Amino acid sequence: MKAEDLGDPAVAAGVIVAEALSFGETAERLLELFVVFIIGLSLNVHWNARALILAAALLLVIRPLATYALLWRSPTNHTQRGLLGWFGIRGIGSLYYLAYAQTHGLKGEAAVQAIDLTVSVVALSVLVHGMTTHPVMRWYENSLHAKT
Repeated sequence: MKAEDLGDPAVAAGVIVAEALSFGETAERLLELFVVFIIGLSLNVHWNARALILAAALLLVIRPLATYALLWRSPTNHTQRGLLGWFGIRGIGSLYYLAYAQTHGLKGEAAVQAIDLTVSVVALSVLVHGMTTHPVMRWYENSLHAKT
């Protein structure tokens, strides 16, 4: 693009929108990195070994079954529902709900347990999904190419 092209209002507006979106994506990535870093640091205080069982139940049973049930009549296929069930929503939602519970009356030992379990499960999810993202997506892409 040449500098004189920016004299056209439509082109200038497009450039501004593209730059704003790019900045937003960069800010989102930095915030995500910051949250993961804080979760990692907080494991020193908030690790709870019971989270291993809870994370296994949530990641391997509850979320996949819920995804299949919710997407049963959707245009997604079996493989896509499996991927959605595995990757699910991000852990930041869990942290939001934890904060909501705390600001609406969760106190004392129940709050400590909720914090410990939430931080531990989110950390385990970040670890497991981070380790499996590339291999699982590579497998999915290969399976798509094999069908064509």
